[in-house]
Amino acid sequence: MVFTGGQYAYESARILESSVNSPAGVPVWPLKSIIFVAGVTLLIAGAAEVMRCLVCIRTGEWLSRGSDVEELEQVLIQQHAEKEKS
Repeated sequence: MVFTGGQYAYESARILESSVNSPAGVPVWPLKSIIFVAGVTLLIAGAAEVMRCLVCIRTGEWLSRGSDVEELEQVLIQQHAEKEKS
């Protein structure tokens, strides 16, 4: 996704590709560059998960995630319980 998306976005930006179906000539190349950006973001997230796995293998314990990262189901249960209390 990173390599192919990068080539795809580069070629599109190089020719300043725009939509032929639009009378305004809407530029398409910024949208195609999102493919590359998404690939890089996934690559970084994957590398972070690999590092967490390596730490777990070495220590035998999973690293805790940040307090801002919680399962949606648990957050909804807590919010519902708080609403019922009040």
